[in-house]
Amino acid sequence: MQIGLITPLCWQRYGDFWQVLLADAGLDTITATADKVRARLNDKQLEPVVSWPFRLAVAEALALQSCDVLLAPRLNPAATTGRGAAQDPWITNFPETLEALFPSLPPVIAVPAALEHDLETNATTILQTLTHDPGSVRRVWQRFRGRVKSYTPKISNPHWQRGSDTTVGVVAQPWLLPLASKLEQDGEYVISQGQLDSKMLRAEGARIDPALLDTDLEVLGAARLMSRRGSISKVRFLADTRSSADNWLARRMDDLLRKPFEVVPLETVVSIDDLMQVLLHP
Repeated sequence: MQIGLITPLCWQRYGDFWQVLLADAGLDTITATADKVRARLNDKQLEPVVSWPFRLAVAEALALQSCDVLLAPRLNPAATTGRGAAQDPWITNFPETLEALFPSLPPVIAVPAALEHDLETNATTILQTLTHDPGSVRRVWQRFRGRVKSYTPKISNPHWQRGSDTTVGVVAQPWLLPLASKLEQDGEYVISQGQLDSKMLRAEGARIDPALLDTDLEVLGAARLMSRRGSISKVRFLADTRSSADNWLARRMDDLLRKPFEVVPLETVVSIDDLMQVLLHP
């Protein structure tokens, strides 16, 4: 059995864990080469997918359609509101939307795009689905349980400079955070949302509107936290302007923040080749 891995969306948060776990269970995982993904990017089937990162993820799925199964990230738990990104089915439920719009693909198995949502249950259930061998699943998980923390992304401790007019806070949708360094200008010190604990940021965002999707809460929470820090001179938002969700977030932050706020369109700082180089897992 070959399991295709869809990697452009938050892979750094969850992917290594699943790739190693599946290999430990004797399963064969593959990723698509950049050339094969690039060849799919202009496929007419992708015309409805306007957001760059999601277009890249769907192109990778099409490049892996000879696999038996695809593993895809669920970026959010179920939505409880229709506001913000909840109106975008790709963000609300990427695996389900992928299956619905591209029925020629192999079966898609959804995994949480973070190692924090009832991980043992998810891992053992998915292994059982793929191997149909309860005894093997128990043995694999017993070996692997103690190694889970080593796959949890490390959170850095940014240096909050005091009273600096060159310290800039950068926020973005979680799948765009690997590109945050591209927003740093000469002479600036950048503190990225990706350096901060996502759970803490969601709690901060919930003070604005607890019913929003987790990804919206994370962005708004980071912006709110940075706007309250005296050392941050401005907040900069890396936005995929093709995305209605990003445009909604930009308007919401512009209303909320009491510091200079800049929106930087994704296409002004990266090309599609840059995007592939940073977001595609080799």
